[in-house]
Amino acid sequence: MKKIFIYLFLPILLMGCVTTPPPRLITNTEIFQSSFDRVWGATVATFAEKTLPIESIDKESGLIGSNFVKTSRVYQIAEIPNTWLGSVYSSARFKVNLFAKRISNEITEIQINAHIEKYSAGVATYGLAPGTWEPVQSKGILEQEILDSIKAKL
Repeated sequence: MKKIFIYLFLPILLMGCVTTPPPRLITNTEIFQSSFDRVWGATVATFAEKTLPIESIDKESGLIGSNFVKTSRVYQIAEIPNTWLGSVYSSARFKVNLFAKRISNEITEIQINAHIEKYSAGVATYGLAPGTWEPVQSKGILEQEILDSIKAKL
């Protein structure tokens, strides 16, 4: 009876101990010791330098939104689920939303949110049928690259 327990039930009990890692904390906000106008100019220049197509821009509210950009860096910039089905994709894309906030005359805060998606083709159809765009969690790399570029321009 002990052998049956060890071979049948112990693996089931041990599987219950497996946990998923907590979500990665990313840095997507930075405070710059510079005026709103200087930071805004550096931000617009960064979007141009990184060829991020601007979909909407409003200096008064401090908002800039980009259109989707295709990327081959999905494994570098996003948390891809480690499953067989999760690894079947043909492309990835991202867009960013940036919010600039005037804290004082010489302090400006920037917050960046990246939305990353991977395109998953149907496994059973081997890509013959349309797939779906699925959101994936950012690793914070895109956000940090943009913040670093803004900082370098100030």
